[in-house]
Amino acid sequence: TYNSLYPIDHDDGSCYYLDTYNYLIYGGYKNHLGHSKTVQNNVYVYPDINPGKPFCGVCTGASRDHLPSGWGEVYSNNTCLIGNPNIYQFGSCNLDDPEGLIPLTAFNKFYAPNKDVYIECQGAELSLY
Repeated sequence: TYNSLYPIDHDDGSCYYLDTYNYLIYGGYKNHLGHSKTVQNNVYVYPDINPGKPFCGVCTGASRDHLPSGWGEVYSNNTCLIGNPNIYQFGSCNLDDPEGLIPLTAFNKFYAPNKDVYIECQGAELSLY
């Protein structure tokens, strides 16, 4: 192995992927400078084992040619067992425009023992409850 941080790592402008029905251990999903990808019906088990990127899903929010990372992205119907209560990292999260540049997320299930999960956005912790 080459010490990958993410079992699914779409990087440098990749697009039009469909990642479904995977069982992923010790790492989450990452998108950097890409768009138009769907990640559905996957199971993530302790993606936070790596302290550098302890999230179920990461979208860097970087942009290229005026298209933001995360444009056209769908992250839905996934299950994530995680110790870290901060479940996503969205580099483009903006409290003034919460639907702006982040992926569409829906119907995901998160299990964080003894913790309430949240999303951090511009320093604020946004609860899912």
